[in-house]
Amino acid sequence: MIMSRVSRMNRLLAIAAAASALLHDTGAHAQGLVPPGETAMREFLKQGKWSPTADDNISGELLDPAFVASLVKAHRADPKDETAIANLALIPLALAVAEWGVAPSEALPKDPVGKRWAAVESSGDGKHLMSYAKGGIGVAHIDSGILQRFFTYLEARQPDVVPEAQKAGFFRLKGTNFDRLYAGGGHCTKPVSEIGVDLVGARFEHTRWGYAGDNYCKQYDKGQVTVADWQVFRHGMREALRREDVQFELIRTWVRDVWAPSYEMVVVKGHADIREAFVIARIYNSSPRTAQGAFKQAVGLPGVDDRIRKELEVYASPGFGGNPRHKERWPYMQRAVAAYGAFDR
Repeated sequence: MIMSRVSRMNRLLAIAAAASALLHDTGAHAQGLVPPGETAMREFLKQGKWSPTADDNISGELLDPAFVASLVKAHRADPKDETAIANLALIPLALAVAEWGVAPSEALPKDPVGKRWAAVESSGDGKHLMSYAKGGIGVAHIDSGILQRFFTYLEARQPDVVPEAQKAGFFRLKGTNFDRLYAGGGHCTKPVSEIGVDLVGARFEHTRWGYAGDNYCKQYDKGQVTVADWQVFRHGMREALRREDVQFELIRTWVRDVWAPSYEMVVVKGHADIREAFVIARIYNSSPRTAQGAFKQAVGLPGVDDRIRKELEVYASPGFGGNPRHKERWPYMQRAVAAYGAFDR
């Protein structure tokens, strides 16, 4: 019995150590940035309509311009303050990545999106703090390796996100791509066979998405995931996303994985304008290789507007792994830049 307890304790310690190592072993922490402050992150959650009972049906998120101004002015007051630099990441995360809006907008310039700074009004568009049913997890729609590290974090710190009887099944899904989970979860059958309630019978309040399409299903439905797996996955992720400390961890992860290397590339090593870091961070969120190529292609151009224009072009060009469809994201990336500029005085 004693040996069993020791073995179990050693396993828990190993999991905790692995979680810490995996979540931090991204290269970003080497830049020395501290995480965003909890006050700023808590305000970000509030403006993102998060609550401990929220579900994946949120839309219309709006940043308060006073909040944006406070982040910009804190950074302007001390550009080397690491907390201010980290807090600044919340602007591109909300506006360039998640495609939220800003209101009231009277003090803002013309909206690059052309929607008077309004947010997307559908839970199926943009990204949301409670996203778990389509596209990825959380406000940055994490997937693949970052999702795998998130599973490790949950196993170490939040193992009760699913009932005891389903823990093995939930954590067995670690390492499975989100699209494979979605495809195998009932979106590649006709009619769709997704289970509509969680493990204790509570209804999932997210949109019921239809058949995923022949091409999508051919690519991702490999017969390795069942509708029961998709049910336990959504149960665990919804419960996790309803916890403030988990939301904080996801924000910290984005700052470490995306914002910190983008900031170092643009500002620390590139000696370029902070507004370019907003654009590069959105590109980096899609592909670090494309972000590096975009910044290199912009080096030497005379002004920040010209450099940003070149970076946007590269993001939509196949040469560095870009995608022509990314042109649809340009206005939201420019929105983040414009929001910063409105208070950079």
